[in-house]
Amino acid sequence: MFSAEVYEWGLAVIRAVQQAASPALTAVMKAVSFAGDVPFYALVLAILFWCGDTRRGFRIACAVLFSGALNTAVKNTLCVPRPFIADSNVGLAAASGYSTPSGHAQLAETFWPLAASGLRKKALRVCAAVVPPLLIGFSRIYLGVHYPSDVLLGLCVGMLISLGLLLWGDALAVRAARLPRMIRILCVSVIAFLFNHFSGGDVELSALFWGFSCGYVLLCETAAVDGRLGSPLQKALRVITGCAVLFVLYELCSFAGDALFSGGAELFRFAEYALLGACASFVLPHLFLRAGLYASARI
Repeated sequence: MFSAEVYEWGLAVIRAVQQAASPALTAVMKAVSFAGDVPFYALVLAILFWCGDTRRGFRIACAVLFSGALNTAVKNTLCVPRPFIADSNVGLAAASGYSTPSGHAQLAETFWPLAASGLRKKALRVCAAVVPPLLIGFSRIYLGVHYPSDVLLGLCVGMLISLGLLLWGDALAVRAARLPRMIRILCVSVIAFLFNHFSGGDVELSALFWGFSCGYVLLCETAAVDGRLGSPLQKALRVITGCAVLFVLYELCSFAGDALFSGGAELFRFAEYALLGACASFVLPHLFLRAGLYASARI
């Protein structure tokens, strides 16, 4: 995507940053980088959706999944190798896939401004929205798994997504609510199809986006829940039960995929992750209601 000079400059920046490298600092940077991994977001978004404002939790989760699926599609379209491919000496951590743009930086810049928007104090909102994405982006440069240009592009794309949702999210939600159910599902399906077309077989995030969004559309028409209601024990049980169910479902699907498709066909993987997304946004809320872990309310 960028010129060779940009990548050479990027390698020079990485080498300069790594002049301060030490085992302790590398461990810290790996920990910071983990805060931008998909498992971290999966847990945090589940807590926000099941135990917080359900509508707001859906918006944030949907934005993060959309951003992740978009990042995968762009990466597999540009096909830029990672820095440690050009210079193996800069690789301080393992990473798979292509380099541009940085998924960690993009997801962080998508998630943190949206999550911080609920804080009351302006200084705290600004700090929570700005500091984590910059730290996560810097950690990816330090570890040698992304060029600075990758991080910058990821931050810009993530900022556009989060800013767009902050500015027009309410209006978009009102218009979407007026559409028939099948039209909403069709719109989400078209977006997921486009992501899959450019994803190079990495369909997990686009499938999660599709399944989670469709599940929430059905949830809004079949039940009224508000995750903010309930005791701390009820909320803890939601998270524990929900994560356990999703883990078991994931393991069962993975086992079936390995047995039937020798590693899992693309269509099966899409169905697997779509099922996980729909289970999180539709099946589990109904399960929580039946188990008395949700108090019925209007959302």
